[in-house]
Amino acid sequence: MVSPGFCLPKLGRPFTSFGHKANYASSKNTQCRHSETFRLIVVLGLNLVVSLMYFALFGYGIHNMLSHRHEAGLIYSPARSAVTYEAKVVDDSIPAAFAGPPSLETDAAWQRLLKYNNLIVQKEDLKQVDRSSVSLRDGSGYLASLSVYHQLHCLVSIFNSLFHIESHY
Repeated sequence: MVSPGFCLPKLGRPFTSFGHKANYASSKNTQCRHSETFRLIVVLGLNLVVSLMYFALFGYGIHNMLSHRHEAGLIYSPARSAVTYEAKVVDDSIPAAFAGPPSLETDAAWQRLLKYNNLIVQKEDLKQVDRSSVSLRDGSGYLASLSVYHQLHCLVSIFNSLFHIESHY
């Protein structure tokens, strides 16, 4: 049953153009069906428009992020000019030097990875990241380290603690 609240009001006179009395029941049901169909089309149309706008904005955001991912939006780093980005497919069938229980080989691999963790930066670099540091005796700059090296150091500690290593071999 159609609710009268969803029907459009009947327009015109109760007579047809030929002077016969109009059938109220059939014209009211027809108007209600047209009204509900119209509303359904409007709702679906609005949903389509909103969905298209959402996907367009989402696509624009993804495109913008991918085209500027190495520039805008990233925090300042004095090492940014030294970094180059390269897309690679990782072959996980090759045994990794960091996999397996601790050994002389895994220790050597971690040491090679963490070997160059200290940097020399200038005072301006420290100001841009709102940090302080110790100046080097020769006056060439200030001692610094990238946070990735601290995180890798913590990863080594977790790696070793998984095997309950307190003293090495």
